[in-house]
Amino acid sequence: MVMAGERTAAFREQVAERLATLGVGEVVLDHDLLGIFHSGTAAEDGYALVAGTGTVAARIRGGRLDRVAGGKGWLLGDAGGGFCIGHAVARAVVAALDEQEKDTALTGLVLEAMGIQFDTATLSGRADALRQLVSALYARPPIALAEFAPLAFAAHEDRVARPILIDASSALADLLSAVRVPDLPGPVVGGGSVLVRGILAAPPSLQAELIPPAGRDPVIPVSDGLVGAAVLVLRHTGHEVDEDLFQTIQAEVERVSARPASR
Repeated sequence: MVMAGERTAAFREQVAERLATLGVGEVVLDHDLLGIFHSGTAAEDGYALVAGTGTVAARIRGGRLDRVAGGKGWLLGDAGGGFCIGHAVARAVVAALDEQEKDTALTGLVLEAMGIQFDTATLSGRADALRQLVSALYARPPIALAEFAPLAFAAHEDRVARPILIDASSALADLLSAVRVPDLPGPVVGGGSVLVRGILAAPPSLQAELIPPAGRDPVIPVSDGLVGAAVLVLRHTGHEVDEDLFQTIQAEVERVSARPASR
């Protein structure tokens, strides 16, 4: 099984006991970072970088986690992730409506996303929109601000949105740097919506200003850890997964995933 987060010995024992009732004799719990990494490469050494709502990076050596940085949650870390970007977007819009900072194209996008009718052409209209927005945002869980991250990419030409995205790319580069070492030059596999569908998929005009997370090295994007889970199962059972087998697993997972669900 591939699961996110740290797991205690008691948790592992509980999982093993419950699966034993289904006839599963041996249970191995692997971190989802390994699933992500092994979904992108047949190599056993390298790095994983995930930027979704939160952010985390890992160094993988010999197919196992050697060092992990980040993943501390929206309150204490996750710089460069969806919450961080969304938080910056929300603050920028509030400041613009309050006329403390520059106008931004993000204002209309955020108000529309929140279902707030607005007339920002008048002082009273801006004040009313600001009041509704602040009330609505405080009524939601803080982590929900991550929903605004795609708006920054949608408005990437905006003079307020663009620096937010550049700062996020810089934070991801710093996070990956925290786990990279000179003696391990392996591939970098990336996952998470902010990294894969945002930064790595940004148009050339934006890419030219973003700080590449892996420097000059390319990042191999993956959508999930499904291929990696299959690779891990095979390796745990003593099978060698070379490049040919890895590509076969990738192709089969893609074929099955593309098949319409039966009714």
